[in-house]
Amino acid sequence: MGKEYWKAVALVVGTQIGAGVLGLPYAIKGLGFFWGSVSILLAGFLMMLTALFLVEALYRTNPNYHLFELVEHHFGRTGGIVFMFLIVLAVYGALTAYLSGMSESLNRLLGLDTLWTGILLWAVLSYAVVRGLRFSSAVESAAVTLLLILFGVVLLWSIPYITPYHIPLTEAQLDAFFTAFTVSVFAFFAHLIIPEVVKIVRSKETAARVIYHSFIITSLVYVLFSLSVIGVLADSTPEISIFGLVDVFGAVFSPIAYLIPLFTMFTSFLGVALGTTDMLREFLRKRVISASIVLVPPLVAFLLGYRFFGSIVFGSLGLILAGGVVPSLLLIKLKRSRMIPYRVWIAGLSLIVFVFVFLWDLKTMFMP
Repeated sequence: MGKEYWKAVALVVGTQIGAGVLGLPYAIKGLGFFWGSVSILLAGFLMMLTALFLVEALYRTNPNYHLFELVEHHFGRTGGIVFMFLIVLAVYGALTAYLSGMSESLNRLLGLDTLWTGILLWAVLSYAVVRGLRFSSAVESAAVTLLLILFGVVLLWSIPYITPYHIPLTEAQLDAFFTAFTVSVFAFFAHLIIPEVVKIVRSKETAARVIYHSFIITSLVYVLFSLSVIGVLADSTPEISIFGLVDVFGAVFSPIAYLIPLFTMFTSFLGVALGTTDMLREFLRKRVISASIVLVPPLVAFLLGYRFFGSIVFGSLGLILAGGVVPSLLLIKLKRSRMIPYRVWIAGLSLIVFVFVFLWDLKTMFMP
C-alpha cells in the first residue's frame, strides 16, 4: 500500500464526505441509535457493492473509459443520456440544499435575510461557474479537513451530553427508515470518480481494496457523527443538524457550527456545479447554455421554498438509480463476475433493493 493507494483512498473519502452528511442526524433522529446506524451502514454496504460493480465493469470493458462512456458502451446512446439525466437530477437537489444551507448559516450567524442572501450567493457562484473559476485542490482539501475536524469536535464535545435511545422499527417507522437510507445513499455517492481511482492504482484488486477501506472510513465517520448529534438533541435535531448544538454547547460553539458548514457548502456548490457544467458542455458545446441548465433550476426550487433536507431527498432519488440500479444492471449484463464473492446474483439482489427503495420513496412523496 504505497503513496498512490492512499491517494486513491483520500480521493474517494474526500468525495463522499461533503455538506450532505450534515443532514444524516436529522434523517435518523426518529430511528434511534440501533436502527439509525443500520440504515446508514446498510446504505454504505450496498453503495460499496455497486462501486465494486463499476470497478469490475471498467476492467471488463475498458479501464480508460469515463463512467458515461461505460454506460453508453453497454446500454447505447439512450442509456448514456438517461444516466446523465439522473446525475443532473441529483445535482439539482444538491445545489438547492447547499443554497438553502448557506443562506441559513448566514441568517443564524449575521441575521441576514435568508431569501435575499440565497439569491446573492447564487449570483456570485453562478458568475464563478460561467467564468470557469475553480478553487485550488488545496482549498478543496481544506474544506474536507475542516469538516472532519468539525466531526471530531462534535464527537468529543458531545460525550458528556449523549443519551442513547432506542425506537422499535414498527410499520409506522418504515418511512423514516427508507428516508434515512435514501439520504445515506446521497452521502455515500462517489461513483463518478471510480474511473479516476482505476487509473491511479492500475490494478483491479488494488482498486477493490481502495473501495473497501474508503467506505469503512466513511461509514465510521458518518455513524459516530450522527449518533453524537442525536444523542444530544434527539427529536429536536434540525435539518442542518450541527446548528442545533449551539443551544446546548453555547455561543462559543457558534463560529464552528456556522462557518465550517458555510465554507464546505460553498466549495461543494462550486465544485458540483462546475463539474456538471463541464459534463454538459461536452454535449451542448456552449458554456453559458450548459451553466444555465445546471444553475437556474436550483434557484427556482429555492425560490419556491425547497429547503436543505427535502432537496437532499429529492436529489437522492436520482442517485438511487444512477449509483444503485445502473451499476447493478451493468454487472448483470456482464453475465459473470471474477471478483469473488460478488456474483451476479448479488447484483440482482442489489437491484431489487434499490428499485424497492426508489418505489417506496415515490410512494411516500406522492401518497403520504
